[in-house]
Amino acid sequence: TVPGRSTTIAGVEAAPAPWLVIVNPAAGAGRGAGRWPALAALLQRQGVAFEAVLTQAAGHAAEVAARAAREGRAVVVAAGGDGTISEVVNGLLSAQVAARSLPALGVLPLGTAQDFARSLGLPLAPEAAVASLVRARPAPIDVGRIRLADGAVRYFVTYAGTGFDALVVARAQAWAPRWRGAWPYIIGFFHVLRGYANRRFSVWLDGKLLVSRRRINMVIVANGGNYAGLLRIAPSASMRDGWLDVVVVGDVGRLEFLVALPLALIGRHLAHPKVAAFRAQHVMVAARERLPIQRDGEVAGRLPASFDVLPGALPVLLPATESAG
Repeated sequence: TVPGRSTTIAGVEAAPAPWLVIVNPAAGAGRGAGRWPALAALLQRQGVAFEAVLTQAAGHAAEVAARAAREGRAVVVAAGGDGTISEVVNGLLSAQVAARSLPALGVLPLGTAQDFARSLGLPLAPEAAVASLVRARPAPIDVGRIRLADGAVRYFVTYAGTGFDALVVARAQAWAPRWRGAWPYIIGFFHVLRGYANRRFSVWLDGKLLVSRRRINMVIVANGGNYAGLLRIAPSASMRDGWLDVVVVGDVGRLEFLVALPLALIGRHLAHPKVAAFRAQHVMVAARERLPIQRDGEVAGRLPASFDVLPGALPVLLPATESAG
């Protein structure tokens, strides 16, 4: 049975509303547009009733998702990468649908890193993801929330951060129109590394001061375990435990950072004496500079900011074994 929400009119049960599929044609270094027709045909062969919207620009996915939540759609599928998923989630949670459940989020992975799908153990091949979605059931996952100093609110599904990684993201977004896929982030990484100096941060966990004006490379607030594709930056993080995992990379030098980075492929970086991991439900971060904040690989705002977790805030279509766990 395809997940959906049926309605009853004059004693007759109507068919569930069609799924809404939000497709980012630029996902996967521009390959999203070419892959979507075959995936649409697969959905049709599986008997899924759906409507599709191809995004036109940054922010469009969030607008469409918010409208879908207000319309009472049962399922909204994000067909794209982590940025598309993050936009869709921000749209759903910002819709403020009082006394109505949010649409269940489905994922068709078309991007490069796929941190969200990896963190939840979802199929990474789009064709396998279609088959999985049809058999999936909605299950709640946690969502991270960012509150900025100007009152703005942003949401993240996998991770947020500030310091070195957020500066890389800011540089990558500035270069994204010239390069696609992972290249803006790879080039941005080495560009920022070349001249980067660790900043002084203050960090509070659940209201208690952790560090005060200490030199730190970066602070990662993780809801999921995967980061930048293959890295396990917060290997113990779970999207279903009601906690955020906080990883603080201290005053490491550039060479030290490069040498230690491969250890994050298997989560061994946490053994480094200048790396520490914590768990919290509320995190505050401030710095002397208004440094950028990234969420799910996109710039979300600038410090100071607070981060907290919304347990079970988002229904996601998960394979039956996962949804039961």
